[in-house]
Amino acid sequence: ITNLKNISTAVTATCTVKVLHMNNNNITSHDAVAISDMMSCLEELNITNNKLGDHGAELISKGITNTKTLRALSVSGNKIGSSGTTAIANALTNNTSLEELQMDWNAIGQDGAIAIAEAITNNKTLRKLLLCGDATIDEESATIILASLHCNNTITELVLPQRARTTCAVKEVDEISTRHNREPLRIQWW
Repeated sequence: ITNLKNISTAVTATCTVKVLHMNNNNITSHDAVAISDMMSCLEELNITNNKLGDHGAELISKGITNTKTLRALSVSGNKIGSSGTTAIANALTNNTSLEELQMDWNAIGQDGAIAIAEAITNNKTLRKLLLCGDATIDEESATIILASLHCNNTITELVLPQRARTTCAVKEVDEISTRHNREPLRIQWW
């Protein structure tokens, strides 16, 4: 978007815009700093189906770390790989506002899955995590993410790729679901 810097300046100047949907706008890593700046005011940001890539994800992770207002973020379909996912996961560790993260249709890989698992072990605000449609999340990656839920009582909805659904993963879900002192957990395979 040619005027993304201007949009960012307007959003941050007054903080009256709370929800911003900018999907399918060819947003790239060059725009990521402006996106990151807006996170200080927004409650919901949807930048689905753009072209952030790993570098853009690394840049917006600074906004995720610093925001106190952002509740929902969708970066689905942004060609984010394991290094970008790791940066976002590291930001989640310190974030105290994000309740919903949609990262589906990216390519987070096993390293990204490990980083997500470590982040949700420590994060106490994230309630909904979408990772479906990712061909790089295999059985082992899904099991790593699921195992981290033993240490997390706040996530109530997790969506993983259908291809990662195996007997081992389903058994892990059963074990997590029977734990005491946990809100009901809904796992979807899509």
